[in-house]
Amino acid sequence: PANGTLKGDRGIFGSRKVQSILCCAFLPNGNHVSGSHGGEILVWARNNVIAVIEGAHQGPIFTLLYDSKLGLISGGKDGKIVVRDLKMQTLDQCEVESGIRAMCLWSEEGSKAIKAIIGLEDSTIIEIEGFGTSSTKKQNHVMQAHSAIKDEELWGCACSPSREFEFVTSGDDGMVYKWDTRSRKLVSKAKLVGHCRASTYSPDGTIVAVGNDQGDIFVLYSEDLSQAYIQKYVQRKGIATKQHGVEVLRFSPNGQYLLVAGHDLVIDIFDVP
Repeated sequence: PANGTLKGDRGIFGSRKVQSILCCAFLPNGNHVSGSHGGEILVWARNNVIAVIEGAHQGPIFTLLYDSKLGLISGGKDGKIVVRDLKMQTLDQCEVESGIRAMCLWSEEGSKAIKAIIGLEDSTIIEIEGFGTSSTKKQNHVMQAHSAIKDEELWGCACSPSREFEFVTSGDDGMVYKWDTRSRKLVSKAKLVGHCRASTYSPDGTIVAVGNDQGDIFVLYSEDLSQAYIQKYVQRKGIATKQHGVEVLRFSPNGQYLLVAGHDLVIDIFDVP
């Protein structure tokens, strides 16, 4: 507008309970749709709800977009991607490993194949090939990282003493990741029990030790992060605290011993097989 201001009309939901609107998209017929926190898709004509698709997703719908070749595409916290026509009938769907937060479509020049780039709530970005056009869909990981779904934090980071391009990280999501600085890509991963805290390499770089918030210690092979051994925390007399999280891990210079210090104010020294 000439005066530099925007004017809006409040949405009229009718007799329905007003829910938080998390995303929206325009349709080619001039209407628009929105996704609600309760998993409904609402169809709007200007500012009036004219149709509701109940249970479009189990939980919040975080992304909606319309593509002229595919139709209306929605993604939600339930990890499902659903394609619908303008009559809101389901045409295609697929499921991914975690809740969906963002989505876009693209295709290579000269190709009819449409690919979907999906951003997940666990800090992962995936690419789906054959999206909307094939019963067989291939999912590729474009990027992975530690999850921040519940304000989870990254705690451990250790560099390999034998391979200058390699390091591992560990965090509250229970994941241990091995990275390659040359390619800037994830090489290996392992899912452990509890919230991972400190991590360290053995002097020869063949072993990675990780401690969690429960006082457990995991010994992993650095090659593929497969588990070699686990030392469960053992409650000892005279220690009243229930905080046993591992704060620091260190191997001795000869690699024969592993020092572990934690919230219980105890320092343990273990033999390394």
